[in-house]
Amino acid sequence: MKKRSLMLMVFIVSTITLTAQRTITGKIVDEKDTPLIGATVVGKGTTAGTVADID
Repeated sequence: MKKRSLMLMVFIVSTITLTAQRTITGKIVDEKDTPLIGATVVGKGTTAGTVADID
């Protein structure tokens, strides 16, 4: 029974971890459609973010 509970817990934790990772792609531009290099992007309601590069 202990082994079964442990396996279930490992499965639940790994599922949560896998669903929490997402990739967002896009292009950050100004009003004139010029790419903004170095713009900071932060997910709404989170502290997770990144900085835009030349690509």
